[in-house]
Amino acid sequence: MASKSNLKLTIKKILIESLGVPEGIVETSEKLYEDLMRSLHNTSVDENDDEFEFDLDNVNYKVGDLDIDFVKVIFEINKRDINDYVITSYSTPFRSRANTDNDKLEVVTNFNEFIVKIVFVVPKDWSFDKLVDLLKREKSEIIPTFSHELMHAYDFYKRKYDMASGRAKYQAPQNLYLDIKPIDNFLHLLYFTHAIENTVRSSELAAAVKINKVTRDNFLDFLKKDTTYKNLNDAKNFSYEKLKSELKNYIPEIDEFGNHINQYMGDTDEEKIDEVLRLIRVNLINNTGDSYMDLMTLNHIEQMFGFQGKKNEIVKKFLKKLVKFDNNEDFFKNEEKLFNFIGDKMIRKISKLYDMAASENKSIKEWDLHHKINNSIKNITTEIKFGANY
Repeated sequence: MASKSNLKLTIKKILIESLGVPEGIVETSEKLYEDLMRSLHNTSVDENDDEFEFDLDNVNYKVGDLDIDFVKVIFEINKRDINDYVITSYSTPFRSRANTDNDKLEVVTNFNEFIVKIVFVVPKDWSFDKLVDLLKREKSEIIPTFSHELMHAYDFYKRKYDMASGRAKYQAPQNLYLDIKPIDNFLHLLYFTHAIENTVRSSELAAAVKINKVTRDNFLDFLKKDTTYKNLNDAKNFSYEKLKSELKNYIPEIDEFGNHINQYMGDTDEEKIDEVLRLIRVNLINNTGDSYMDLMTLNHIEQMFGFQGKKNEIVKKFLKKLVKFDNNEDFFKNEEKLFNFIGDKMIRKISKLYDMAASENKSIKEWDLHHKINNSIKNITTEIKFGANY
């Protein structure tokens, strides 16, 4: 008979995996951070360079049934007229290959090697030591993000393929930016709520729960302050009418955008709002179509002469479906429906991470003092809240 400790470990493993968090991913994220920081210790670099690579050899990382024995961390440095050091993005590259007769992309990456790229914006007179200081300060953000990127790797390792249609829709909003806040928020939500990103949310938050030592008592407060929760809540409550209403306060920015691209935006505020939304719809469709055809292109022959046979029919069918919404309202109402559904679904899913939060066993030595410093009197209620209809 298994011991109680083994039974607890088994139950915990089943629970973690049922939440979409592979066994070992949080621990591997922590090891990766610590190993990276050790490799940076006393490292000297040429600060005139814009990119640096750090190899972690002979590591022994495990995510689920995936063994990782080599890691490459790439730093991309962007020098600007600023005073702060900022991490702007992380990414994990994958190689894929198009098929001849469907839109599945065969993933051909060696998953025993993990590559992650971190993009920084730094002052022009930057120093590597201050960059390392940033990494130390941002530990509680970096480890969950490593978990996020490792989950991308594990997801493709398990699936063995990607879908060109999904990948194209994922890439489309990442190439658009108008500097008009409500529009840019909408584009960010398109990226944030895509299935490729949703797959990794639980692993990212599981790492955040552990690194921030979140307990069941403070789990709700932690969740409400978390950026992931806030973005999903924005998606859950998104509406096309609200977007249009918010844009009424950004008419000068819409005018400036029109001037920047030399586009007539209309005379009235309503016309300008309709036009900027039309341009977003057009560019999302175009970006998606372009990305899809690039992903589906197998060789130079297809690049020069186009697709043939069954593959051509698949591409035509996708492009036809892509333009089925030929007006703003239908297009954005469809996104509203998807946002609301995904936001609600993912909030419910990540809320289950409560079960992974630590339970506190308190040993109260000084009863009166304990409750005075915790202001426990504030917890007093005046009525029973669990009625017959609760």
